[in-house]
Amino acid sequence: MLIGKSFSPFTIPLFLRLSYSNDPLESGIVGALANILKGVSCRVEVDYDRVLNLDFVAGREQLHLPWVEEAIEMAIKREGIDGLRGVVDYHFEVNYGLDISSASATIISTLAALKKALSLKLSPLDLASISHMIELKYNIGFGCTFSQLIGGVDLFTTPSVPGKARYLRIGVPDDLRIVVAGRPAHEFPIYTRRAFPQSSSIDLGSVKSFDDIIPLCRRFSEEFMSESTRLKWIASELSKANILSYGFGFSGNVVYALVYRDYMIDVASILLNIFPTEYIFISEIDPIGVRVYL
Repeated sequence: MLIGKSFSPFTIPLFLRLSYSNDPLESGIVGALANILKGVSCRVEVDYDRVLNLDFVAGREQLHLPWVEEAIEMAIKREGIDGLRGVVDYHFEVNYGLDISSASATIISTLAALKKALSLKLSPLDLASISHMIELKYNIGFGCTFSQLIGGVDLFTTPSVPGKARYLRIGVPDDLRIVVAGRPAHEFPIYTRRAFPQSSSIDLGSVKSFDDIIPLCRRFSEEFMSESTRLKWIASELSKANILSYGFGFSGNVVYALVYRDYMIDVASILLNIFPTEYIFISEIDPIGVRVYL
């Protein structure tokens, strides 16, 4: 059997608008995304076959991932491979139902592991393009794959299409921490574009540093929660702590706070009064993005 291992970070939105056309390779996110050190590891153990016959598991849980299967089919067909058999095993460092673009991370980590196992000639950008198209087709992401591939905090000035987007890598303080909390479903999130706020008035040309990110993140979050009494209450509670900014997941089912390390416990204590303990975690920014293990 052929073995490959990889990791992809999960992603939180700082501020953004959605830019869509009928072509997924012209569609994606314009704005700022932050990749965190929590994510998904993927281990594939496969061999060649006439058809695609893979088991997707996370520990003892059997997963139904038709969108991952389609991404795999797209990748192997480009290499002239008819099918594969074997097991794709995931380790999610936090619950995959959390609203932090877990599905796109699952796709790109799977393709990266298969590239290693099968010595595929497809480039990382080729794999990211496949993942990007699939996350948009199945409404399991808004276009986070490219950011997950490259890691860090990324400001996209054009739609976040792998290999085509114009972007700026934003440096962050070494002691920056992200405190995240949520109430996940027991399935990957499905997103609707109509429910997402459009931060179209932000002047991206004015963003040059992390200090420029913070007020825009706050402004975007205020727009996001404008019609939700519950989110307003959570934001008011977080504002009692010494935070840089707060924000929400792509559909509002996750809340996060950007905070310096010295104050992260204060923020976590506030969130413990709102969310279950097992769905609160503290992370750093992932500076690397998708990586493959030897």
